[in-house]
Amino acid sequence: WDFGTHQLGRSTDNAYLSGCNAPNIPAFQINIPVNAVFWDPPTIPAAAGYVPVVPPTVTLGNFTIDLFEIQQEVLDQQEN
Repeated sequence: WDFGTHQLGRSTDNAYLSGCNAPNIPAFQINIPVNAVFWDPPTIPAAAGYVPVVPPTVTLGNFTIDLFEIQQEVLDQQEN
């Protein structure tokens, strides 16, 4: 399964490289606002003034998913 930084069987020139070759590259990160994760209004549509309640143990404004980290986990789990 192709999940590396370049496709198997293709040349390694830049035309086929994904660019996802290191952590913390903004183009390969997904930022999800915490309040969007905990959005659970008691009614649909939400009542005017509804504010999501975020658990006190969550201190960040965003959850960041780094696709490089996911890529590396998949590659580590593959049978080569």
